[in-house]
Amino acid sequence: MPGIQSAAGGLLAIYFVSTLAYSFRLKRLLMIDIVTLALLYTLRVLGGGAATGITPSFWLLGFSFFIFLSLALLKRYSELYNLNAQGKDKTSGRGYTVDDRTPVAAMGINSGFLSVLVFILYFNSDQVLEQYSTPQFLLPVVPLIVFWLGRLWILAYRGQVNEDPVLYVSKDKVSLMTIAACVALVVTATF
Repeated sequence: MPGIQSAAGGLLAIYFVSTLAYSFRLKRLLMIDIVTLALLYTLRVLGGGAATGITPSFWLLGFSFFIFLSLALLKRYSELYNLNAQGKDKTSGRGYTVDDRTPVAAMGINSGFLSVLVFILYFNSDQVLEQYSTPQFLLPVVPLIVFWLGRLWILAYRGQVNEDPVLYVSKDKVSLMTIAACVALVVTATF
């Protein structure tokens, strides 16, 4: 499968260069850092598709971008929350001040719910009928994602989410159970 290998190789090269650019420069730039993080996670989805020979749908890429954008903004919000609690005003090596918490949170919450909107639109598309034998099992995923995102952001506002939300989610039992329920529903809808 030379086509798949070259696509995977190309995506890996783009990911590598983008990660280097993020590490050395982009992470210091206001909003560019967050958009870059969301794009890097979305590139991982594309890379996984290239490696397996499965082309990710527009819907999956849109959903992924917005959910990862929300998590990247949550990461930045948590960092700003902690800085404020420590009496500091500005991030070190980043383009943010503690006064940016409100717009960062607003964009993060909105991005999360945009991912839900993308999922709802996908649920209503013809593509769902082609891919799932019982697509009605996908519908409960919507309130589960709304619950999970809402809870995550409320906990962040309370200062209970550390500065790495992906790490936090990987250790949070409620998040893990919610994600497991979503995966189970998608698998059930498939067969």
